[in-house]
Amino acid sequence: MAAQLLQNTRAALRQLEERLRGEPESVFAQGGLVLALSAEDQRYLDDEAEALRILRVPRQRLGSSVREHVQSTLFRDGLLMPETRHANPLQVTRLLARDAAAAGAQFQVFTPAGGLKRSSQGEWVVSTPRGDVRARRVFLAGGDSLLLASRWWVPTVVVRTWSVATEPLTPAQAHAVLPTNACAYDARNLTMDYFRVDGARLHFGGGDSIARNDGRGLEYLSYRLGAVFPALRGVKLEHGWFGDADVSSSLMPVFRHQDNLWLAGGYSGCGTVNAYAAGQWAVAHMCGEDVPRTQANPWELVAQLKHRRFPAIPHVRRLAGGLGAALLRAWSV
Repeated sequence: MAAQLLQNTRAALRQLEERLRGEPESVFAQGGLVLALSAEDQRYLDDEAEALRILRVPRQRLGSSVREHVQSTLFRDGLLMPETRHANPLQVTRLLARDAAAAGAQFQVFTPAGGLKRSSQGEWVVSTPRGDVRARRVFLAGGDSLLLASRWWVPTVVVRTWSVATEPLTPAQAHAVLPTNACAYDARNLTMDYFRVDGARLHFGGGDSIARNDGRGLEYLSYRLGAVFPALRGVKLEHGWFGDADVSSSLMPVFRHQDNLWLAGGYSGCGTVNAYAAGQWAVAHMCGEDVPRTQANPWELVAQLKHRRFPAIPHVRRLAGGLGAALLRAWSV
């Protein structure tokens, strides 16, 4: 399945690149980089390199030359995938939203869904502070919506996560952090996704965390930014997000369907390209014969996966996620 999933993801990337042809070149960049912080991480890189060899993915073990690709003394080794392409999530999202709005889609922000029920006519009624919305088909992509499919068990746990973006960097600062502009993350996903987004800004974060979502949390992230990248000490964090994310035991998304209601969760940070593919998959299945389905979509395979289930009690799911993140962090130090 892994080889087929990789092939389908590459097909999704080509489709996305074709759809955004003519947009700024900064939407896509070249190079993927997995970084090792410890000797244990280096053994992880060994396993990763072997998996990439089996999948016939070009790779290069960096050793001490890792600092040619990421300017930080914390990382002792790296695994470079020079042909890997990655998409800028902010730019892709804005471009797709622009096209969707031009096609007639309406976006309602700051309008939380507070309730869901069936009408006597069989429609779904979604309650919001701005009034009810009626629809024949509903897709819920907020992870806890999976609770609707099972009262007692759910295939995900909850973890705290964060993501920040710096103020615009000077060209010298940007080059000092990621000279080759590769998309880099550490082997344990503790401080993953170091890459420039929206021009010269650096997107830093995304790792599982139980950090506070207040001023002290931001102070810690500012300190962490300077610790990982000394060239950015004193650089301000202009944008930040803290929140809950749901993660499945397989680290792959979970899909459910019942009575014209589609549920999705456990996305586990599968990336921008796969998020685009997941949207295509959802539209195809919601519209039935209106949109042709394709076996080349990664989610035709992912939707068949079986997932370990956890008690559907919010505090238990949060505790399990927090303990898992803490143990992973302690193991890798």
